[in-house]
Amino acid sequence: MKIKLRDSRFPKDAWLRRCQECGNVQAMKSPEGQKTDNWRDAKCRKCKSEGSLDYGTQNEYVEDEEY
Repeated sequence: MKIKLRDSRFPKDAWLRRCQECGNVQAMKSPEGQKTDNWRDAKCRKCKSEGSLDYGTQNEYVEDEEY
């Protein structure tokens, strides 16, 4: 079992969301609990597109090693 980062520019516990318009990846707070309208409709910091960010995922993940 190996722990990897999806994007090395961000800390391991960052929540990463990708813009569906321009592909920009940005760190945001985790959507724990209820997702507010502000969180759901956040603007991309690069292209300023509103509501085009995906749900996101945590930066750190576990990769199973094959034997």
